[in-house]
Amino acid sequence: MNVAYRAGIDSTEIRTRRCGRCYICGTDGKWLHKNVVDHYFGAPGIWSFRRCANHDCRLIWLDPMPMEEDIGLAYKDYLTHEDYSAPKSWHGLSALPELIRNAYRASRYGVGPKPRMSALLGLPIYLTPSRREAVDFPLRYLADRPTGRLLDIGCGDGTMLEQAMSLGWSVEGVDFDSKAVDNARSKGLEVHLGAVEDLKLPTDSFDLILMSHLIEHVYDPIGLLRECRRLLSPGGKLIVATPNAESRGHTKFGANWLLLHAPRHLYLFNSANLAAMTRKAGFKTIQTRTGTRGADGVFFFSKYRTQPANSGDLTPTVVERLRVLGAELWESALLKVRPSCGEELVLEAN
Repeated sequence: MNVAYRAGIDSTEIRTRRCGRCYICGTDGKWLHKNVVDHYFGAPGIWSFRRCANHDCRLIWLDPMPMEEDIGLAYKDYLTHEDYSAPKSWHGLSALPELIRNAYRASRYGVGPKPRMSALLGLPIYLTPSRREAVDFPLRYLADRPTGRLLDIGCGDGTMLEQAMSLGWSVEGVDFDSKAVDNARSKGLEVHLGAVEDLKLPTDSFDLILMSHLIEHVYDPIGLLRECRRLLSPGGKLIVATPNAESRGHTKFGANWLLLHAPRHLYLFNSANLAAMTRKAGFKTIQTRTGTRGADGVFFFSKYRTQPANSGDLTPTVVERLRVLGAELWESALLKVRPSCGEELVLEAN
């Protein structure tokens, strides 16, 4: 069952249950990180992570794990409440970032009007791997195949749904965050509140299912993958994006790695165990890769956490921006020889 966002909980304590064995293979877990707190969204509690002792699995999970009835406390101030769509009107220099993104989309994917010198205008995105992959997702899956019916599980404010609609897709979304759902519905999007398993959507009803940074929040990820298999039409494709437990950032920053996100991230996956779960769910053709989407934030905020004397100002200096760019460029280069080192893990299955 998916996590369920519960507003109006009076308690400030998240109740927990012990979870010593691996969800996938049942092997005991060894302690990996202890005394982790939520520095980013203020969820209560002190948390620890185990890693499966089975070398062929190595799943990472929270122990103790939040009770499903209380997990909503961890989402009270979470980022899915906000609207990250581009503003409808821009003025002056504030228009430049979206202009650059639009030029890149037009040049790379033929999406939208193609401005003059679009390849040159989009050059800053070509040169920054994390931003390039952020724009590429989900366009690489939407623009390079015939349109059809799309389901976005964990759709947040509906930004990806809007992109898909602009390319001719028929779209539907689902999210467990009621504020995010209200936000998406205010844009005229068809979005359901709750767990996709509980919606009883028709079998074989979608040609593409996107699940971006959702599966790590779910108590029963194999059950969710099985439901995706049921919902996909013959020849349909599932795309799953999630933090990569074997990333360079996790290796470098350990318990300060941004993408631990305790206690919201219940599980952290690598290529092998994510593929193993997907096979258990009934998928036959599975491919995985890792990439640098989100690496800029990972390297800045994780480094910030290693320096307790920092003030509350999270605005990076020019020097810090250059350092972060160097770190993500280095990770992008390392991917050529260490394909599993990227901050994001992406799975394609059908």
